[in-house]
Amino acid sequence: MAAAMPFLLALAAPGGDAASDPWRGPGRFCGYATAIDLIDGETLTPGDGAVEVAEYRWSGAFGSVDVSEINWAVAPRHAGREVESTQRRHVYRKRDAGHWRYTLWDGGKLVARISGTAFDGSIRDLGLMRRISLVDHAGANAPDCKFRIYYAG
Repeated sequence: MAAAMPFLLALAAPGGDAASDPWRGPGRFCGYATAIDLIDGETLTPGDGAVEVAEYRWSGAFGSVDVSEINWAVAPRHAGREVESTQRRHVYRKRDAGHWRYTLWDGGKLVARISGTAFDGSIRDLGLMRRISLVDHAGANAPDCKFRIYYAG
């Protein structure tokens, strides 16, 4: 039997208890697969994480949404109908349990699933999706991040 590999989820934020306090904008958040420029009045609360996977809640004037990001994924299945597409970014929308759920995919290994009661299926939702960038290991590699989630194993 192989030895268990230790897992460390590193959370980095200037001041405060990064593990429990919401991170307050303005400032750029960088995770395993996503980056979001938080504006004044928005918060991001880290949730659970594992190797190449993290969850967090993004809140602001639009309400709150839950984001689950994966840095080593395959093409998303059952993601719904594609509602926006570029060469390196695909946005899917699906109604699930009475709420809208969005899936972002870079065409490779980065996926983010976003859900919450803040969505109404409108163009406003797509405006929020456009604020989420898909970036490979942004928390560990991007130089301009105020808040970070990264694997430190």
